[in-house]
Amino acid sequence: MQLARRSELGQFLNLAGLTGTGVEVGVAEGAFSREILRSWQGQRLYLVDCWSPQEPGTYCDIANTPPVQHETNYRQVTALAQADPRAALVQAFTPQAASQFADQSLDFAYLDANHSYRAVRTDLRAWYPKVKMGGLLAGHDYMDGYLGFGPDLSGGTLFGVKSAVDEFCQALGVATAFTTADAPFVSWYFRKRESRWPQRITMLTAYEGAFVSLGEISRPNKEAYCLRHGYTFRCRTDGFDTSRPSAWSKIRFLEQELPACEWVFWTDADSLVMNRSVPLTWFLDDAYDLILSYDRFNGINTGNFFVRNTPWSQAFLKRVWQQEQFLHHPYWENAAVMALYAEDLECRRHISVVPNHLFNGYITDNSFVPGSFLVHFAGLKDREVFMKDYAALAR
Repeated sequence: MQLARRSELGQFLNLAGLTGTGVEVGVAEGAFSREILRSWQGQRLYLVDCWSPQEPGTYCDIANTPPVQHETNYRQVTALAQADPRAALVQAFTPQAASQFADQSLDFAYLDANHSYRAVRTDLRAWYPKVKMGGLLAGHDYMDGYLGFGPDLSGGTLFGVKSAVDEFCQALGVATAFTTADAPFVSWYFRKRESRWPQRITMLTAYEGAFVSLGEISRPNKEAYCLRHGYTFRCRTDGFDTSRPSAWSKIRFLEQELPACEWVFWTDADSLVMNRSVPLTWFLDDAYDLILSYDRFNGINTGNFFVRNTPWSQAFLKRVWQQEQFLHHPYWENAAVMALYAEDLECRRHISVVPNHLFNGYITDNSFVPGSFLVHFAGLKDREVFMKDYAALAR
């Protein structure tokens, strides 16, 4: 299941079978604690907070309120714990509170304390070992910057969450998912997994017609990448279904390729691998069957995405093909995927949506920066010019 809003966390945990022990770090008055407990079928939720003011130089946050507000918050959370015996209060600073929990003892941990880069980095290192394999590590406010300050440039919140989470996940080799309907205060999350990398990964692309010139630029770029990492490279230049716009044929090509591998990375011909040192395994998560990117221009995008070889994926691809109302939609098969994702909760259980800068970055929105894995030139008028230049840079 993909989370659209953090209010769905309890339901997500139920569906994932994560109904043992959880921790919320950074509770304040317990508003989100109540949301979790309303829908979560878990046994124990520990609410961790210091409930006391800190030095502004240590904690630059609107939640760093005077003592009277912390006392009010603590009374409200105490009342919550009295009303729901599953809730237990832990009045302590994070990450010191993490030492009270055994490694791999938690089904999930949700981090929403100090939002600065250094504090989030420290919290991630402290709480990650406490989450069991298959468990969920998540948190609030997936953003960077200084927000909410007054006319005197004080009183705001310093956010470094995105940088800290991205750095941590990159080191682990996992992709970060995030809520898609909570902007701008989105939540990030990922499942903790065993370190078993798939052995059979295929990179699949195709082109014909107006895309031939682009494909001839991107093909050697991607062949060289696959050769370096030992992945299978497949390029289709024939076999397109002539009864539909050519973009639809990627669905058929994926159906044909999946049985031969564990994962397929579909990549549009108008994209280039720019950082060949990044393995595809960085982005994979066996808790899901599809891994899609999301950008602020289009939403979910199927220009570059991952499909796992499972019965669900095969059935989903067939469902996408059957969405004939989108045959001539400007987004073609992408529109079909977006509709199924939006309308069918079961689909969202199997699909992870991650930020597009991970493997579908654009130069038009600065989601591609030097060092990024891949750049996608979708929609650019002079794509061939851009691609020749970037292909030379990649070499």
